[in-house]
Amino acid sequence: MAAPPRRSRSGAPLLAPVALLDLAKDLAIRDARHAPDAFARYVLRDEKGAPLAVAALHLAMQAHLTWAWGRGLVAVVEVPMGHGKTTYGVVGRTLWEIGQNQNIRALLACNDAGAGANRVRAIRSYILSDAYRDVFPNIVPARKPGTRDLEEWSDSAIRVARTAVVTDPTVAAAGVDGKVTGARADLLVADDIVDWLNAIANPAKRSKVTDAWEETWESRKVEGAREVYFSTPWHERDTTAVMEKRGDVALFKARVNADVDGLDVEVRAPVALDGYPIPDGARPVNGGVVFTLPLWERGFSAKTLRAEKRTKPRAFARARELRVFTHGEVTYPSVSTCFEDVRAADIAPTAVRVAAGVDLSSKTRPGTVVAVVGVDATGSRLLLDVRRGRWTSPQTADQMLAVDAAHRPGTWVVETNGLQEALVEWLVRDPRYADLAPRVVGHHTGTNKADLDVGLPSIEAEFSTRRWRIPAKEWEGHDASCECAWCAWRNEFAEHPGGATTDAVMATWFADMWLATAGSATAHATVAPTGDEPGARHRVAAARPAAAREAPEYDDAEPASPRLRPGVAGARSIFDRRQR
Repeated sequence: MAAPPRRSRSGAPLLAPVALLDLAKDLAIRDARHAPDAFARYVLRDEKGAPLAVAALHLAMQAHLTWAWGRGLVAVVEVPMGHGKTTYGVVGRTLWEIGQNQNIRALLACNDAGAGANRVRAIRSYILSDAYRDVFPNIVPARKPGTRDLEEWSDSAIRVARTAVVTDPTVAAAGVDGKVTGARADLLVADDIVDWLNAIANPAKRSKVTDAWEETWESRKVEGAREVYFSTPWHERDTTAVMEKRGDVALFKARVNADVDGLDVEVRAPVALDGYPIPDGARPVNGGVVFTLPLWERGFSAKTLRAEKRTKPRAFARARELRVFTHGEVTYPSVSTCFEDVRAADIAPTAVRVAAGVDLSSKTRPGTVVAVVGVDATGSRLLLDVRRGRWTSPQTADQMLAVDAAHRPGTWVVETNGLQEALVEWLVRDPRYADLAPRVVGHHTGTNKADLDVGLPSIEAEFSTRRWRIPAKEWEGHDASCECAWCAWRNEFAEHPGGATTDAVMATWFADMWLATAGSATAHATVAPTGDEPGARHRVAAARPAAAREAPEYDDAEPASPRLRPGVAGARSIFDRRQR
């Protein structure tokens, strides 16, 4: 005979622990069906498979989307990098919207096709998960009639079973400048379509991204469609800046505050903020309001952010405080005008003189850079080779030897510092470098670095007059995270002075400065192509003038004239000095 159920003091039966768990699960599923934030808690997972921690920022983001769409506005959401735009906003909200309407047509625009494929794969994986099926059991992959074959289930588009005849995919994604698979959209999502490459490295692409978004993607919306634009801003003239100024936008902009103890959120809209869930303590700013939310401690604690601000202030300002690049802020705004759809090997045969610069760094970071620059018959600079790595002195010498064999620079310009001495020792004592070593000269960096005529800023004058030929095909197809030498060169010049490194800029400056100030009668060889394969080695056409070899030894202290210093006319080679 079964034991009678346990009862409370009031006489009501007590539920067993298992029953309590089932009830809690049922309540969580019910909430997930009706609220996107509850859905995120129940369905979304971190990289370890644990439920994601939904912070106040993510709740506010979801509330902003709901409020903006309820008033027919485009929701623009700008938050710091790594704060959940894609997971909570793009993937999470799209999944929930599919559950609300299995006939939906969602279009996702990303910075490139690879990112789009990642978003579709994530959505596809969640739809097949047990948690998603708990919440939306009717959402299943569509199958071809009479078979068990999936109708459309790729990395670029997926289709779920529908209650109506709809020709377009349930979800389709592509790069912002790519082909749009779906013809119409009930939900249009932009996920970081502006990135470093198309906003900073290639300024000419800024307007192209804006045109693609407004003329191609937004034209796919049907009547009553909803749109959200997720972004971290990059430049004062990029697509995000354009979206902020539009009259149909509700803006949500969150940044780490000055004290690094919270997120200041700015909300603006072209209509009154009636019904907006504004927290206590909000203050009016710029026609909208600003309120403070707690930091997302699970993702970026105050300790982590303060350390980042202390060690990487420029990167922190952009990624966490959402400070954008301005047109006058970068040193080389015209560098992209010199990009050509060629490889270095294609332009190498036109070089009549060649110099190489070496910026030395310790072996603990990939900072040593060799940059080879040539000059053609018209006086235009040619970027012929870039190499970068964590090299010891012997390894650096070997890299120089390989470059010397390929391009035969008349002069090697190496910055004078402690590491240079170790390199010189290696070059002097190894007979393999007997031909190269006499062509190595030192360069002392001082106030000349900022000189408008011969310093780092002088290269912009050459860029702005199209006096450089830069082989952009060397980084063609490389993604934004690529750390190869060519991508590092492009990134440093596009971002200077705000970049994390400047080694490629310095190495290029050393070579360019020698070519600019030394001229044809100074201590470097004139070179000409041999007629072999494009980019093959150059032969020495004229040896260094005797006058240059016999020039008096120069002191490394900063000279009165910027044209009389190690690395320019009259400088004795490091090799010559070492032999004295």
